[in-house]
Amino acid sequence: MNLVRHELGLSTKERRFPLKATWLAIYSLAVNAQLPIEGVLARRFPWCKDWESEPKALFKGYVEAKQHRNVLDYDDLLLYWAEMMGEPSIRAAAVSC
Repeated sequence: MNLVRHELGLSTKERRFPLKATWLAIYSLAVNAQLPIEGVLARRFPWCKDWESEPKALFKGYVEAKQHRNVLDYDDLLLYWAEMMGEPSIRAAAVSC
């Protein structure tokens, strides 16, 4: 996330752009709660809501960077696990272990 933040020029803004830990928390909440970024910013991170367009570009770049490197983060693992548990045969095998 920090690399993408820097590549997009967000780390050199005139007004300080929040650090990667803040954006990772926002991203994680939006992904796991399946909420729009705007709602997450307004409800949980109001000090970041002035940044409306930048997070979308940042998160898009972050996802593309993960895909390019063939890596998953913790949120991806949770999403894949939830999808797998929706498959009856996989769920039955997991429960029987």
